[in-house]
Amino acid sequence: MASSSSNSRQRLSEYRERELAELAEGVIEIHCVGTSIDPEAIIRKKNIDLFYDHYEDAFDGMLEVEDGCFFIHCNLDRENIPGSRRARFTLAHELGHYFIDEHRNNLLSGEVRPHPSGTDERAPDLLVEREADFFASRLLMPESRFRSASRRAGAGLVSIKDISAKFDVSLTCAAIRCLSAEVFPSVLIKWSQGGFCWKWCSPSFWQFGYRRTVQAFDALPRQCATLECRDGGAAPDTVFERTITAAYMFPGIYERSFRNIPLREEAISLGRFGYLTLLTLREPFPKEVIAARTRELGFDE
Repeated sequence: MASSSSNSRQRLSEYRERELAELAEGVIEIHCVGTSIDPEAIIRKKNIDLFYDHYEDAFDGMLEVEDGCFFIHCNLDRENIPGSRRARFTLAHELGHYFIDEHRNNLLSGEVRPHPSGTDERAPDLLVEREADFFASRLLMPESRFRSASRRAGAGLVSIKDISAKFDVSLTCAAIRCLSAEVFPSVLIKWSQGGFCWKWCSPSFWQFGYRRTVQAFDALPRQCATLECRDGGAAPDTVFERTITAAYMFPGIYERSFRNIPLREEAISLGRFGYLTLLTLREPFPKEVIAARTRELGFDE
């Protein structure tokens, strides 16, 4: 299991993850009919007023309370179009703030002011934002259904796109879910138009020491999938692919090191919201890498 320091998008404790996953399952059981998971329908059932409006670039969504009544604001200017995958995640995130007792009660008491929620540009610093993100992913991709879908998934962006389509969630949401569950060993890097935003390592990459990634476009090799994607003006569905070695993507791994393993680098555009880079294994981790990490941790081989 990756530690909380393994990623710039930090994980919650295992206990808190279980707690929030169970909460999401309970919401589904009570408020969702059949297999349909519709955040807007849940919002209506809870008598929460929902407003789609133009808020420029201020936030994706925000939950407010006034005189004991709750309101959700969803920002059209950040492509939260009703029914879109982006809007579904934004609404599920705001429902996280509503259904998580501590979040809701803090808003009701006035101890915490409503704060804007956003995605994409950077890892959420606030614990409440990470918790709402986690709740949203489990609401939209329930554990049992996700396990069933992921068992049939291969490795790479094509499989992540399939899961994204199956659950009607964004590519980023599906990718983080796959990495957290280690559907396949991988590293995800999120870029904005201006540069590095955050990265997420699956548990095995973290365990074997592949952690710190490049954090600037100009640190990437000239002929790589990420720069091809950025400079090619491709449609959002186009996947660019290259074979690359770990030394290019992980500072501190030297070219002649046995850690310099071959990787598949894939990149895809997210439109105005930047790019995703996915690094996966071309071959299993070499025995030398596993043995070296075992020695580093002080265990017998």
